[in-house]
Amino acid sequence: MSPPQKPLQHNQPGVPQLSARAQDLHTQMVTAHTPGYLYSQGELQELAGAKDVRALLRWVQELTNAHLVKLAQQGSAVYFGAVTLTDARVMRTLTPDEALVYDQIVEAGRNGIWTKTLHARTNLHHNVVARCLRQLEALRHIKPVKAVTHPTRKIYMVAGLEPSLELSGGPWFTDAEIDTEFIESLTNVICRFVDARSYPPPLDGPSSNANCSSSSGGGGTSELRVYPATYGDFPTVPAIAEFVKTSGVANVDLTLSDIRTLCEVCVYDNRLEKVDNGGLGYKATLKTHLHNIGAEVEPTAADLVDFEYW
Repeated sequence: MSPPQKPLQHNQPGVPQLSARAQDLHTQMVTAHTPGYLYSQGELQELAGAKDVRALLRWVQELTNAHLVKLAQQGSAVYFGAVTLTDARVMRTLTPDEALVYDQIVEAGRNGIWTKTLHARTNLHHNVVARCLRQLEALRHIKPVKAVTHPTRKIYMVAGLEPSLELSGGPWFTDAEIDTEFIESLTNVICRFVDARSYPPPLDGPSSNANCSSSSGGGGTSELRVYPATYGDFPTVPAIAEFVKTSGVANVDLTLSDIRTLCEVCVYDNRLEKVDNGGLGYKATLKTHLHNIGAEVEPTAADLVDFEYW
């Protein structure tokens, strides 16, 4: 059984006083559905347990006067949306034009809203919208954001929200520009991590290892050792993701999908290759391994055959 909902503190200084039934209706509207949901009159009547439509409309009017309910028309039908206490508190301090603009920005959520769309939806003059935006930004109610798909557009969203993935472009973008240094740093770290688990460490002396095979062509090169074909403990995406997370090399949270994308970039660059080890794993290519061990001489054809065996 779910714990009882904590009552919302509706009646506060400077706020229109609400009846108990109006307060209860608003609490039900906020908690019954996700933000932005629009209720029909029938749904509200059922939610409030009101048999008398006139009583329901009185409570709705109370909430409308307190900026806690907004009306929306779809065709010939009127719908009702709940406004949070925080947004209602902001709305009560704004002019009618500012409230109209702010309401549209709130409705846009984490996707933000383009200024051109604001003009169309509010039907306000460009200068009026611009003045409202300046005031709302000065009061820190809203903030400008950049969209990676439309970097020249002026887009605004509520100050306390984080831009959606579609808007920000995800962790690979900073201020709507792709962060190549960040990507390069992460791919380098991932390649070193995978390489350390792709090849056995070099032998200190002429000893043998039952779990490894080796090839020593190329004259003065150090022995290149590889795991046998039965070896299957190459790093997987979850293992790589856990390493990236615990190492602290990224200052943002990266999903498994993000890590897989980075690994695929390394595959495309011929730094890693996919292996089937019961799940999708990765191993470092010979090119990557030679670079990391500082080999100065390319392996012979015989060496390459041994590695091609994988």
